[in-house]
This record gives sequence, structure tokens and C-alpha cells, in this order.
Amino acid sequence: MRTHQVMFLGLIFTAGVLISLVISGLWFVEGDVDTINSLTVVRPIDVSIWTLQVPNLAYFTTGLAKLTMFDFGFFGGGYGLIQWVLIMTIGAATAWGVFTVVIYAASGLFGRR
Repeated sequence: MRTHQVMFLGLIFTAGVLISLVISGLWFVEGDVDTINSLTVVRPIDVSIWTLQVPNLAYFTTGLAKLTMFDFGFFGGGYGLIQWVLIMTIGAATAWGVFTVVIYAASGLFGRR
């Protein structure tokens, strides 16, 4: 999966959240901030006087799923069909991209010598 594909999913997610917030007249709530924090690839942890950057496992378990679910407020009623089509096309392409990256990484780790 190329970086451009993940950036495209992030752009769709950001635009959808902003459109939902404008339509509903609300601002970010606690759940939205947690979701946005799960979209970062690394997270800081404090070790005594130092701050280290470690991989954020919530990106793969929560963040990537939120990027492909298209769970926005304006997809209610008849517009649910558009949400279903987006999930099936972009979600399937994302799943295939993640699958190929995992297969490529596994073949590099467990290749023949």
C-alpha cells in the first residue's frame, strides 16, 4: 500500500468529519479526538526525562478501520447506499493494499536463503 492511498483515505475522513460537523452544528467531542489521535502512526511515551516515539498500534486496530468505515452523519436514509458503495470499493482496495504489504514483509522475513 502506497503512502498516497493512506493520505487519500485521511483526506476523505477529514472532509467527511468536517462536513458532518458543519451540518450538525457541533464541534469535536471526546470520541472524535480519540479517533484523530489513533490516526497517528507514532505516539510519544515519557521515559523519565526523555520522550520516545513508539509505533502506535491503535493506528492499525482503530484508526485504519475508522478511515474505511465512512461513518458520517450525512449518510442516513437513502444515502446509506453511497456509504455501502464507498466501503466496498475503497475499503476493499485498502484491505488488498494492507494484505500485499503484509505478504511482502513476511516474504522478506521468511524468504529462502
